[in-house]
Amino acid sequence: MENWITVMSFSFTHEAHMVKGYLESAGIETELRDEMAAHLQELAVAVGGVKVLVKESDFDKSIKLLKEGGFLKGVKPEKDIKIETVIMADGMDKKICPFCHSDNISVQKRPNLYTVILSSILGLLYTAAVFPSYKSTYKCFDCEKEWKYKKQGSIDL
Repeated sequence: MENWITVMSFSFTHEAHMVKGYLESAGIETELRDEMAAHLQELAVAVGGVKVLVKESDFDKSIKLLKEGGFLKGVKPEKDIKIETVIMADGMDKKICPFCHSDNISVQKRPNLYTVILSSILGLLYTAAVFPSYKSTYKCFDCEKEWKYKKQGSIDL
């Protein structure tokens, strides 16, 4: 059984279906994930949108086709992406990209390092559960910037 890899992610189902149709017309088998979550906008953002997946062996070919078809523009390698810090102003909408004002974003939540360590120690000693606090990182699929929000005057750990 071959692994499936995400090639693109979208906020709206119809966009994912356009890419799916484009790739399948070129003979690449595709699959959509989290399609039903897109019907609830908040849930779609939480799961990272509707994902178009291809088989691992077709990944390079699909990326090439998507670039030729104009679906991908100037894709940056993961290591070159810098996470910006955006100062949170009053009334700022976290569901909109602060750079290009698109709503085509995803939120990735990672547990705070200190909470993970504390949870591990307490779990070993007392068989207790500590609920971790999460740090959120945002990504815009249109301008491909990544950022995190910081409250004005707060100290970054």
